[in-house]
Amino acid sequence: MNIRHLRLLNKKLPRPIQKVRGNSRCLNITTEMGFRIDIDDSLQNYFEDLNSHRLMIDDQSIVFGIDTTINYENMQKENYIIGDGVPAKKLHNLLSTPWSRYFWITEFPKSVPYLNDRNGWCCTMHRKRPHRDIIANVLIKRQKFFFGHDNYFCYDFADQDLSSLEKYMFKRPFYDKEHNLRGDMRHKNFIKKNDAIKTDYLIEALLGPWHYENLIEIVPETCVDIFLLTEKTIKPIAAGMPFVMASSYKFLYHLRKFGFKTFHPYIDESYDVEPDLQKRIMMVMQSAEKFINHNQNLDELQKICDHNRQVLTRILKHTYSSRIWKKLSRFITFG
Repeated sequence: MNIRHLRLLNKKLPRPIQKVRGNSRCLNITTEMGFRIDIDDSLQNYFEDLNSHRLMIDDQSIVFGIDTTINYENMQKENYIIGDGVPAKKLHNLLSTPWSRYFWITEFPKSVPYLNDRNGWCCTMHRKRPHRDIIANVLIKRQKFFFGHDNYFCYDFADQDLSSLEKYMFKRPFYDKEHNLRGDMRHKNFIKKNDAIKTDYLIEALLGPWHYENLIEIVPETCVDIFLLTEKTIKPIAAGMPFVMASSYKFLYHLRKFGFKTFHPYIDESYDVEPDLQKRIMMVMQSAEKFINHNQNLDELQKICDHNRQVLTRILKHTYSSRIWKKLSRFITFG
């Protein structure tokens, strides 16, 4: 529904007791939740990530949306932040929630190939991160093994000293003319105009061909210090494939709280309870290598993958707005 229709719908809804203002981008949620706001487009978020939204409820500011937990430090002056991740410790005025918008924006195909029809591995890394560098360094040291199997691999923005991996990448990695990192890759128009980017699978929440062909994904999640579930994790779940997780401490523990199953004992997941980042990522890669070399019990793994797709189906019967409302409703009442 476009902004014009949302504005018209907004005018027909009841007002809450509180005075609620918000910019137009908030209307997707407020209209679904059934209350009217005073539209104030001057309430533009001042922090970097403009995927977030802000409501003023009387004199309280409430921020919610994508990457609010990551950007918490940039929002200290806000009254309350409804996060989309779970930090390691409780933070002042952050209302933590594991529910992120990525559940609802990631492609979810109606059917996917069986595991017995797949082979090899995939790992698609976009922005440079320390834990992704660890993955790349393991691949350099073990390239004869990993790249001896069918795979889709790439690492955009990697340092020049990782350039020995370029010959194994399914597409040319992106650098600027000086072979340095670029910070403007988030701009989709720039990406689509650049010949080095053969696909926007790494930018958009769409599945790539590897999600239909490969047997296991090495998932390089965005964060290693908070539980933040993004499209990087949702994709292999939607694709019905096993994965190992290069992410935060006890990431799989939090993932199971949604109802998903992980892959122990068929895939070694002892890495999940290793607190040291370097050791944890090394264990992730060892687990991936062991499975690639001995990918047995595919029938049992198939049951887990089918279960996870069913759980995702049940989650998608709800909406992101309804998850936000569970936190937001404490601030809004009706007469």
